[in-house]
Amino acid sequence: MSPRVCLVCDDRSDGFHFGVITCRACAAFFRRSISMKKSYRCCKGTKDCNIHKSVRCMCRFCRLNKCIKVGMKIASVQSTRDPLGKRQGSTSTVDGEVENADVYKSMFSSEPSFSNSPATDDESMMPVLYRIRNAYRKFGEERRKLHPPVSAPRPGHLTTTSLVWADEIPFLSSFVEDAFEESRNLPEEQRWLLFRSFYVGFIITESSFRTCQLYDGNDRWILPTNEYIDINDPSLYFHNSCSQYSKEQVSEMLRPSMNLLVRNMVIPLREIGIEELEFAALLGLLFWNRGYEGQSEPCERLTIEIRDRMTMELCYYYKEVLRDPCYALRLSKLLMIIPCVQRMTARFREDAEIGNLFKVYDLGKKISDLIHVSL
Repeated sequence: MSPRVCLVCDDRSDGFHFGVITCRACAAFFRRSISMKKSYRCCKGTKDCNIHKSVRCMCRFCRLNKCIKVGMKIASVQSTRDPLGKRQGSTSTVDGEVENADVYKSMFSSEPSFSNSPATDDESMMPVLYRIRNAYRKFGEERRKLHPPVSAPRPGHLTTTSLVWADEIPFLSSFVEDAFEESRNLPEEQRWLLFRSFYVGFIITESSFRTCQLYDGNDRWILPTNEYIDINDPSLYFHNSCSQYSKEQVSEMLRPSMNLLVRNMVIPLREIGIEELEFAALLGLLFWNRGYEGQSEPCERLTIEIRDRMTMELCYYYKEVLRDPCYALRLSKLLMIIPCVQRMTARFREDAEIGNLFKVYDLGKKISDLIHVSL
């Protein structure tokens, strides 16, 4: 007998979940989405994204929609319990159907839901991760006011992006101050050291995360402006009329780095199916790093303390929120992203150095100074 497959993503199924043959991953996703009343939006806006085991984490809206379409029962999901066992947010049902239509509609909102409600139990157990997440959301709102993203994805160009990056530095500095508030007690030179060391890793991690959330292919890298770099033809992004090299030469120079970016960042994050709090954890682990030249002993001690706290919060998140029985494996995969970011940061700086030296492209003085590139 051939193995049964998940009706949602075509992966191997281990039995019935919520009335339908599915894999454990889709079952966990469905339970979490319903019990936590998650609100999603379609990453492409078409509401018909392909849901398959290789890309099922790309569009949560369409994945949840497919779960319901194949017959997974909302009424079978147990509501979250409080410490005394009393059910919270229970919804009455009639013949297995949800009576309150607003609950169902909220899960398929076309806009992200940023709640200002008091802290939940989970938030009180993961204060560092939630603080980073909330600070990043605030940064995103300020960024959209400064540089509204284009409505439809389109190829970008470095001349535009470098100006956007330069304009956003004060807002990113505010994000760092809010997200990593413990750094306020450090001397100014230590805060500057951490910020400069974090900057390139932030750019790489953020756009790789956005690519995983908004696109299911490996031929684009999505920028915060909703523009993208063509992985197969990076000259479209990097080449300019002042360059002494042809478009073909620029592509040949930079295509290996762009392919490494996909292999080291986009594919691993996609395989994990990275969630927003995991992205926040990555940002925290990248900022609170140690071993830098000039880093003081108090700064290193603080770094170790906060990294330990974030790791404990991640363990809580995996065990109590995601209820992942193999959470140690997921945690190890997430932590392995850190050396990938570090490799790509070194590659980014090397390419920028060569680009400036041989006049392949120009990042501008402000960004070049920030990422330690000489002009």
